[in-house]
Amino acid sequence: MSCLRQMTPARLWFFWTAVVLHVASSEAQDEGKCMDKFSLGKEDFVLDVDESVKEGATFLSSPQVSRPEDCVLACCNDPNCNLALIEHGENPKSISSCFIFNCLYKQKKVCRFVRKNGFNNYVLISVFKDYLEQKNSDVEDKHPVAVTGQDRVVQPKEDVVLNGIESKDDKKIVKYEWEKVSGDPSAVMTEGPFEDSVTVSNLSPGMYKFRLTVTDAADQTGSAEVSILVLTPEQSLHHCLVPKKEGPCRGSFPRWHYNAVTEKCEQFKFGGCKPNRNNYLALNECLNACDKVSASAKPPSGRLGPIHDHREQCDAACGPDHFSCSSKCCIEKELECDGEPQCSDGSDEAECSKLDSKFRRLLDIPVDKTAIVIAIILGLAIAVLLVVILCCLLKGKKKHRNKHQHVAVNGGHVHSYEDSEKLVYNSTTKPI
Repeated sequence: MSCLRQMTPARLWFFWTAVVLHVASSEAQDEGKCMDKFSLGKEDFVLDVDESVKEGATFLSSPQVSRPEDCVLACCNDPNCNLALIEHGENPKSISSCFIFNCLYKQKKVCRFVRKNGFNNYVLISVFKDYLEQKNSDVEDKHPVAVTGQDRVVQPKEDVVLNGIESKDDKKIVKYEWEKVSGDPSAVMTEGPFEDSVTVSNLSPGMYKFRLTVTDAADQTGSAEVSILVLTPEQSLHHCLVPKKEGPCRGSFPRWHYNAVTEKCEQFKFGGCKPNRNNYLALNECLNACDKVSASAKPPSGRLGPIHDHREQCDAACGPDHFSCSSKCCIEKELECDGEPQCSDGSDEAECSKLDSKFRRLLDIPVDKTAIVIAIILGLAIAVLLVVILCCLLKGKKKHRNKHQHVAVNGGHVHSYEDSEKLVYNSTTKPI
């Protein structure tokens, strides 16, 4: 400070100008790096929040920003965010609202969109790479897309069946190949009951990654990875022994949680935001992760979870799995908005009520799903009608040929049945 007092006004002005320009330049670089990670999705489409959250998507927050770039930057700053949804303002370059979402449920893409004017979305390229490549490709024979399904969470020594049944190609997939990418070498892979599946056994606690490569008839390939998390006792705490958490949003989405007292998986209503890890879409997921886990000191099953610690930690920097209190102390991220303040300053519960009002705003956006259903029904009806007309034309041609075949004499050409079929196709139909 003494150096600053000794500066002349001109030098002081130059110093602060340099500082401001440096900060602005750094922010611009951060914004540019962030925007490079995202791609503009289809314009005038809004997230179907109800259907997406039912499938496992999570509403993260609604930052107060005024530019699309700032909304995307907010998404960049949240490690769980991969979708920035923007509602346009009156000015073309301004926005009315910004909503950020996690569209992955255990690495499975679960967001659904419906047409709605006035909205844009930006998607994280690394997550939606396959979708963006398919959207921008005009190649006649596209590469196959490998789909491994969602990541798995299980207890030690349980067998897991992996499959690629949802993999797709515009022609035909002729080969499925599985390989272990990482994890304990003692794990055993054997052929599964179907050509696209394998069974993984002898799993010890830890993280395993497996890669599926699919090959189509043109020898083109596509690959995808899936993880298996085999829980340690400490991890079982977060996935099985914490109480159910409905969250601050007041939606109503059926989920499952493990009740460590009854040692059973039970259904509950999830609000739609700020879940903990004891939150499963399906009963079998809950059972795979937590069956027979107990909070008792010596459970009959031998699966033990330690006692949970809710205290603030003020002696280290907060990591990505922590919530940073206003005091700069840390608590576990999943304790935010659980209805009980764990930060001594109460900052972990301060903004929770605002989340519900923003989430309600999204749920109340009117979207016309009826038009989509009608369009699908009409499309199917037209397709069926075309098939019926084509069959009638073919049948009529065949009868006409059989009735008048004797007319063709003296070198006149008689059409074969195959010729008449080709003529009807070429003149009256087009491939759909």
